[in-house]
Formats: sequence, structure tokens, C-alpha cells
Amino acid sequence: MMKMPAPSDNAVAGRPESEPAGGNATLPEPYLPALEPYLVYSRIEMLAILRGLSDAHVLATVYFGGTRDFLISRVLDVNSESGSVVFDVAPDERVTRQVLASAELTFVSFFNHVKVQFSVDRAELVQFEGGPALQVRMPRCVLRLQRRMAYRVKTPVANSPNVQLTTEVRPVAPPVSYRIADISATGFAFVFQAGQTQLEQGATIGPCRFELTSADAFDADIEVRRVTAFKDGFGRDMRRVGCRFLHIPGTAEMAIQCYVNRLTVSARKAGGDPR
Repeated sequence: MMKMPAPSDNAVAGRPESEPAGGNATLPEPYLPALEPYLVYSRIEMLAILRGLSDAHVLATVYFGGTRDFLISRVLDVNSESGSVVFDVAPDERVTRQVLASAELTFVSFFNHVKVQFSVDRAELVQFEGGPALQVRMPRCVLRLQRRMAYRVKTPVANSPNVQLTTEVRPVAPPVSYRIADISATGFAFVFQAGQTQLEQGATIGPCRFELTSADAFDADIEVRRVTAFKDGFGRDMRRVGCRFLHIPGTAEMAIQCYVNRLTVSARKAGGDPR
């Protein structure tokens, strides 16, 4: 049986424990009997899944010490002969030492809108292609859980991330930053008062400047997917613009994933649902 956190620690708010926990997003799924059909035990199938993550350079969240501590990594290599999986070390050596000291690690990733999760025992430090890496034994099983889209979180109103559109959209006025209302690794939505700018569905804009926090900023091209009109609590005409990232640096994707994870963990500690 797959090693997973106990249901009492990670049960999704508002969902009976007999139901699949597909909405658990970036957090590890707790063990539930209903998840048994989604567990892969075949070694050949597991190798194919893990090699798919490696070949596509998919980001993975590696949890250690429960769901409070994690690092964002990538599967670098899967060796069928030795039965090992190699993944990136943390940029911070202190975090790498914590991972090495952990008795169990849980990997969570998304590949082609499918949630992939597996748990393994202790990691060891190895050399891979001339640099340090972490290695674990192949898991006994892998969870594959279909999802419709990348997981998005609502951002806090205070200290929310923002996006600054390119001057192509506002060629006369100085650049204006708009509050990002929700975000995922593939897209985001922002809001503004009607009349501040004009955006149409299908428009591509870039590069735009994003600031997740004071320490995390990056540039990326975007495509407008949807523009929705609504009134806010003060009766003002507002616009909500849903966008997807077109060309985004790997470091930016990693920063977004860390930001999403932090909000998810914080909401779970507070007993709420970040969606």
C-alpha cells in the first residue's frame, strides 16, 4: 500500500473521507480506500510515469517532515537496473540536509493535467552528471489522479502579487500595476476598474512584469483568455481578465509553484480552502 499521511492530518475540508481527495491540489493526497483504483503497482508502468516526468522536466514538490516543509525539484534520472530515482538538490544546503535526515519523502507533480504522487524512504546524496543530486529507491506504487487543469489559489488582498502590462497596451500613460486575484503555474487572473485599459480575448501581450513578492519578480508573455465584467462591493464597474502564460522562464515557474504551495499550506493550517 502506498505510504501517505494519515487522513486526520490531511483530510480535505468539507469532503467525507470516503470520497476521492482529487481536490487536494499541490498537497499530498491522504490514504483513502477510494484511491486504490488510481494506484499503479506495475514496475513497467511506474518506470514509464517517472521517465515521463524526467523527460518533460516537470517540476515536483518534494515534501519532507509532513506537509510543512518542501522543496521544488525535478526528476533527473530513472535507472531501471538499480531501481533508483535521482532528483535535484535544494539550492539551500540547509534544506538538502533536512531532506537527507527525513525518514520519508512524498513527491507531488502534475503531468498533462494528471496528478502524480509517490512516497519513498530516505534519500542519499550522489553525484549526477558532475554535480550533487539526491537519490531514492523506486516507490512501491505511484498514484495517478486525473485533474482538469493546473491548480489555482486565490491570493490574499493584502500584499497580493501584481502584474505590470507592457507599454504596448498603455502607450501614452506610465505603466500601471494590477492586482493578481488568483494564480497557478499555467495562468492567472487580474482585476481592474473599467476604463483603465482595453483588453480583448485572444490578445497576446509581453513581456509583462510580475511581482509575486518583493523578492520574486520575473517577466513573461501572456495571452488573454477571458474578459469578464462585474461590479465590486462599491458598485464600480470592474473587469476580471483571465490569462495564460506563453513564454515563462523555468525559474519563474518554480517561484510560482513555491508561492502556490505556501498559500495552500497556510490555508490548510488555518482550516480553510485556498481555492
